[in-house]
Amino acid sequence: MGRYQAEAVVVSVKDWGESDRLVMLFSRDMGKISALAYGAKRPRSQLAGGMQLFSHVEVSLLPGKVFEQVKQCEIKNSFRNIKEDLSRMAYGMFMLEVLNELCPERQPESELFDKLLAALTLLGRKNPRLVALAWAWQVLGEMGLSPRLDYCVFCGKDSEIARFDSRSGGCCCQTCGNENNMVMINAETILFLQVLSRLDWMSPPEFKITGSTLVQAERLVLDYLIHCLDKPLKSTEFIRQVGR
Repeated sequence: MGRYQAEAVVVSVKDWGESDRLVMLFSRDMGKISALAYGAKRPRSQLAGGMQLFSHVEVSLLPGKVFEQVKQCEIKNSFRNIKEDLSRMAYGMFMLEVLNELCPERQPESELFDKLLAALTLLGRKNPRLVALAWAWQVLGEMGLSPRLDYCVFCGKDSEIARFDSRSGGCCCQTCGNENNMVMINAETILFLQVLSRLDWMSPPEFKITGSTLVQAERLVLDYLIHCLDKPLKSTEFIRQVGR
């Protein structure tokens, strides 16, 4: 296979030596691709502008034994409004980290790619906290990891849902969910998460949500992500720092 083109979003960037960058590209047709961008750290390099987080690019890639090599790069959208706002950037980094951690390499996800572009566009306009939460919840669903919210995962009852157990992958009733490490959940939070799972990124609704419901939903999603990944997300610390 010779040189080929790919439309992609840069979802991870690492320094590689003195002047190069190792990037993770989330492409429309081939999913995640690890690639080396030689000289991308040099200000005058033609790759410097494109090989940055959030950049929507058209790249020319040369196959390699371990990593592909970025030969050319055309920027379609730099999402500058995200990069110039610390809060939006922090939540955007969370969105990219969720995608990067949950999606395997070389697994085509064209629908998810389109959703990512729409979500990043919304991130630059709407409440970044809500956009990031909706994104994480939908990526879990796309990867087949959606937890059960409509009945108790222990006894099967569909009423009196009171807590969420990440280890069991779903909600628990008042009787079964009595452990301290379980997350409290109420009907409003369940309804909110169900709305997020069906959210149309091209035509999102206006949200009216209480602070307590948002906090409860965030805790549930973060706890569940940590359980699925078996590790915390690095970007959450940046969000906390920006919040302070």
